[in-house]
Amino acid sequence: MADLTQIHKHHIVPKYRCEELGIDPDFDGNTIDTTRKQHALIHWGYHCNDLSPLLEVCNPPQYILDMIPLGDLRDLWPAQILALGEIDEIDISGENNPNYKHGRRIGGAYDPIYMKQYNEIYRNRPEYKEERKVYDKKYRDKPGNKSAQKAYQKEYRDNPENKSAQKAYQKEYRNRPEYKEQRKEWDKKYRDNPENKSAQKAYQKEYRDKPGNKKKQRGYVKAWNEKNKEKINAKKLEKATAMLDSFM
Repeated sequence: MADLTQIHKHHIVPKYRCEELGIDPDFDGNTIDTTRKQHALIHWGYHCNDLSPLLEVCNPPQYILDMIPLGDLRDLWPAQILALGEIDEIDISGENNPNYKHGRRIGGAYDPIYMKQYNEIYRNRPEYKEERKVYDKKYRDKPGNKSAQKAYQKEYRDNPENKSAQKAYQKEYRNRPEYKEQRKEWDKKYRDNPENKSAQKAYQKEYRDKPGNKKKQRGYVKAWNEKNKEKINAKKLEKATAMLDSFM
């Protein structure tokens, strides 16, 4: 169950009413901090023409109370969403349900506004996040799902449009200043790890000892020297001049 004592920000004059009146919903005196349970009961009270749940936690001036719409169906949704079926005082069965029309409940699961509000609260619950982690791990660990995921990822990567889009995204991401700073820190931590140092040395030695790699390395060094010949000669001249100056 979700935490009923979680602190919420409540707009005394609901946002939808402020929008109708053309005023800022965050105007002075229109917001209070209250628990999730009390927040749900306040909206339920609005719908039921009852301001007592609100007056239990605050005492707004009369001009603010006069702007509160009572009996409005639009306060049923926030009451229902905030309650998550855990508050006995809120009854959304039958005609009290916001999707009750023509003698029956319709369309709750397909109402985009309702589902967006409900999912935002439901998916942000800590217990849901933990349950989701467990479920996702079980799903990934199934052999059938692993092979299907690999096949899908390969198909996705092999799509030329996806390749170009991915390259563009990676280039943009790597050029972000915050990424470069994070990468520097990560690389330093990795290099400073003694196990990584020894593993890197062993890998480099193994790589250098391969005949084909030795030839590649010589070719690489030769090409680099040719490309940077002027810089190399300038440094040699600078070093020789400094040595000559020290003897004179």
